[in-house]
Amino acid sequence: LQKGQVWNNDLRCSPEGGNDYFESAVMNPHLVLSDLIAIFHPELMPNYKFNYYKKLNE
Repeated sequence: LQKGQVWNNDLRCSPEGGNDYFESAVMNPHLVLSDLIAIFHPELMPNYKFNYYKKLNE
């Protein structure tokens, strides 16, 4: 929290409140894993475009 590294999996949500993470992540574990690698080791994926996760504002 102190370093501003708080992430949530609500990058892709519908206007009605549906969260695509709970709909499609089970079918795309490679995308979830890529997101997590980019979060924990950003130096490995410097220009990565996230699929499910977004960094929360302070």
